[in-house]
Amino acid sequence: MLIDLAENQGVTIFISSRILGEISKFCTKIGIIHNGKLVQEFNANKLNSLCEKNLLIQTKDLKSAHSIIIENGFANCKINDNTINCF
Repeated sequence: MLIDLAENQGVTIFISSRILGEISKFCTKIGIIHNGKLVQEFNANKLNSLCEKNLLIQTKDLKSAHSIIIENGFANCKINDNTINCF
């Protein structure tokens, strides 16, 4: 019903929710409000890229740490400059 109102009747619908995964299925724009202020607004298709998780590791011995990480099943880790980036 909400999609029909928005697409076929040109109605703008404002929904407040903490469940971004569900909201992104039918919204075209998403705004993040913190302490009553709009802090970010973006198109719904950008949500997935914004939610990607990365772990950045800085250590004195990058090669040894990288080897240990790979041995423990974290295959998506790369050394960039002075940091290991796991995604």
